[in-house]
Amino acid sequence: MTIFVLIIVFILFLFLIIFNLFHWFGIYAFIKGSPFVPTSSDWCNKILKEANLIKGKIFLEMGSGDGRLLRLANLRYGVKCIGLEINPVLIIYSRIITKFSHLNNISYIIKDFFKYDLSSCDYVYVYLLPKTIAKLTPKFIKECKHGTIIISHRFTIPFSPDKLIKVITVNDSNTYYYRL
Repeated sequence: MTIFVLIIVFILFLFLIIFNLFHWFGIYAFIKGSPFVPTSSDWCNKILKEANLIKGKIFLEMGSGDGRLLRLANLRYGVKCIGLEINPVLIIYSRIITKFSHLNNISYIIKDFFKYDLSSCDYVYVYLLPKTIAKLTPKFIKECKHGTIIISHRFTIPFSPDKLIKVITVNDSNTYYYRL
């Protein structure tokens, strides 16, 4: 009976550690750019369909959270996916789900997206707060190659108006598509 109690206590202890890490890194992510707010599967499908993704191209998500958008992009459109996330708990979760889904060409990187080189990306997806998007705008202009598609869910990017190529609206919420 005591071994059983010890196992239960150990499992609860592990749960509390993971739970606390998740929340502390969530606070850190909020301070650095944006909290983890998952995009619904319906929205993910619509966003990716409207992006006209091309198989083999590179799709980057800044703040990839649980990786659902990347897994869907890879599965449906065959793009090579990169997820940048500063929360290691979400990275571990994303990697486990991707492994069990038997998907290839998806990598999750624990990295501050302000320090990642965007020059190889064909598509960049962001669902970040407006203040973070404003700070990223010069980076997009400087590092992204000509023709890169930037997709911003819910918030505009302060590019010149000629860069905006499409806006989709569902349930009073917009997603903006820009071509650099």
